[in-house]
Amino acid sequence: AQEKGKELPPGLPVMEDQLGKTMKKIGKAIMPDRDEIDRNPRARSAVLRIAERLA
Repeated sequence: AQEKGKELPPGLPVMEDQLGKTMKKIGKAIMPDRDEIDRNPRARSAVLRIAERLA
C-alpha cells in the first residue's frame, strides 16, 4: 500500500510525486528455503521484503 500511494480514478492527470508514495520496492520477496523450514518450522510463513524509504 505504501508503494502504490493514494488510490485515484484511472486516467486522472496526476504527476508521480503527487501520488503520496512513501516506499519503493527493491527486488522480490524472499521466502525461506526447505532447509530453513526443516530447522525452524515457524519459518514457513516468513516473507522478507526489502523497500527503500522515499523522501
